[in-house]
Amino acid sequence: MERLRDVLEQSRRATDKVTSIVKHTDARLLELQELMGPVQERAQSLSNAHKNLTAVRDETRTWLDHLEAINEAEARVELAFEDEDPDEPTGPDAFLRCVDRVAQAERFFGERRSFEGAEAGWRRAGEILRGCLRACEREFQKLVAAQNRERRESSRRASVPDGKSQTATTETRRSRRGAPAPPPPFGTEAWDARVAR
Repeated sequence: MERLRDVLEQSRRATDKVTSIVKHTDARLLELQELMGPVQERAQSLSNAHKNLTAVRDETRTWLDHLEAINEAEARVELAFEDEDPDEPTGPDAFLRCVDRVAQAERFFGERRSFEGAEAGWRRAGEILRGCLRACEREFQKLVAAQNRERRESSRRASVPDGKSQTATTETRRSRRGAPAPPPPFGTEAWDARVAR
């Protein structure tokens, strides 16, 4: 029995030591948690700031891309379609693509007119876009005039007598003259006169 008491006493002392260690560890963990709370809040704050900076960076890049499109169009509006590759009217460097980018820039800045600088960008994009559209209208007028000129020349060539066209014209006239007239209605005097011939 004495031995059992000694074992129980040793067990109780060991349990007390473990309890003391757990209490001490628990206290240290609470201190660590109190220290980590502000660090975690700061880390969350830094994460939010990083997201905001990323959004600002992306928005700034978009602004710069649209401003670059406006500058490119302003530089090209005088030449417009003159330096255009006729085989690639919708290529990556085509003037129409340039006009499209300016229209997108005008819409972009128009949606953000409440921001500082966007109003000026919107106005400038509108001015450049109007110049680009005038250049497109001039080009359209040139193309229509050229097409009309080609039509007049081709009709003039068809009406001028030369070997082939004169022969074709003569054959057409003969075929028109040689076609029989429709007969007069049956039972009329004209019908009787026709039959008597």
